[in-house]
Amino acid sequence: MYRLFALLCSLALGIAFSQLPEFAQQYRQRLAGAIDELSGMVAQFDRDARGAGLTRDEALAHYRKAADAFLEKRGRDMTNSIARLDRLQAQRRELVDAVGFARLIPVVKGLDTDLARRTLGDFEPAVPMTQEGLGLGAIGLVLGRLVAPLLGLLVGRRPG
Repeated sequence: MYRLFALLCSLALGIAFSQLPEFAQQYRQRLAGAIDELSGMVAQFDRDARGAGLTRDEALAHYRKAADAFLEKRGRDMTNSIARLDRLQAQRRELVDAVGFARLIPVVKGLDTDLARRTLGDFEPAVPMTQEGLGLGAIGLVLGRLVAPLLGLLVGRRPG
């Protein structure tokens, strides 16, 4: 019985780990879409500011000084959108420069929780045909074999 349990743990973790590169790939696609959307929004804001004879910072300062709560909130939202665009662009540059297993690091390190949540919501598993997918699948299998005895102890089963 324990061997079956250990095998199931190994398979479950192997399958889960093998999907990390596919999740990262789908996340990168959403990242590019978010950058495109935010870039357009920020570019329009910059055009509007220039049309009023203002720099971006001056236009944002106008929002901050506004006596109207709605305008103040719009200014905070735009400031947050600009900061998010900068973060996402930096993450994308890291992803473009990374190869192999290193492509997972920028995704984990700079994970945008909103993008990750939406990626997970639409996630479609894929057969891991990349070196990273196969390697992570193997790591998951080994970890599953190592975790099985610990899980067995937690549920009161002894290996053997």
